[in-house]
Amino acid sequence: TVDSQPYTGADSTHVQGWVRPRTPTALDPSLVLALADAFPPPILSRAIAPVPCSSLSGHFQLPGLPLPQDEEHPWFLFDGRATYGSHGYSDIVANLWHSSGRIAACITQLFADFPSA
Repeated sequence: TVDSQPYTGADSTHVQGWVRPRTPTALDPSLVLALADAFPPPILSRAIAPVPCSSLSGHFQLPGLPLPQDEEHPWFLFDGRATYGSHGYSDIVANLWHSSGRIAACITQLFADFPSA
């Protein structure tokens, strides 16, 4: 489920969706970090066309590790929102949930966008 997709001029800056590795693999910290960073910044849903942007800082916590290994190819739910967006900067506060209902990662990031570049 995605509340607002990038470059659609949406009012919402809430992005939610399911993600998993392309092939079944062991759930280790590097994989969880990659999945937590798979979605674009929610602020891009307000844009009407692609704009260059960059992550300025990121803080990832992995409170759910180790994750259950009983499922061969689990899905993860990404749930993130921008809480601030102005003057070329925005943030994201998000969680990544394992299909067991256990939180896998907590994410906070700061982004810069360069619409006139």
